[in-house]
Amino acid sequence: MAIQAARQKKWELAASSLAAAQDAVRAAHLIQTQLIGEDEGQGKIPVNLILVHAKDHLMTAMLCRDLSEEIVMLRQEFAGAA
Repeated sequence: MAIQAARQKKWELAASSLAAAQDAVRAAHLIQTQLIGEDEGQGKIPVNLILVHAKDHLMTAMLCRDLSEEIVMLRQEFAGAA
């Protein structure tokens, strides 16, 4: 959404979309950190395909959010809005 908003030069919408994405990533990362803490490296939490898949999705979402921020910033610079 942030990239689409930036394409339309809707900078406030782009910024709020990035902020919402950051909040979602933080919440998901917190859950992941809690799971790691509960496991304590002892194998207490069974690692299954769903958990691995969730980890992949989180990492992809984090990367996508970071790259989206860069794309929005570049669009702002090219538009002279930065």
